[in-house]
Amino acid sequence: MEKREIEVQVSELRDRLEDDESLSDEQINEQCQTLRTKLTREWQEQQRVSSLYTSRKARLNEDLQQQQQEQE
Repeated sequence: MEKREIEVQVSELRDRLEDDESLSDEQINEQCQTLRTKLTREWQEQQRVSSLYTSRKARLNEDLQQQQQEQE
């Protein structure tokens, strides 16, 4: 998920909530901000995990390159 996707989801929520005439602007803004905060935290966690994780394939490639360098 990217920041742009977060804003698209928030915008879609805002559109749905604005169709519900029983909600005030303040309530709509509050719900949108809540969603934005939730999605931003999820995105940040995803970025953190992806920066820490090295796939098995990448680790094997690193090991293979290291072995090739040792043989030279």
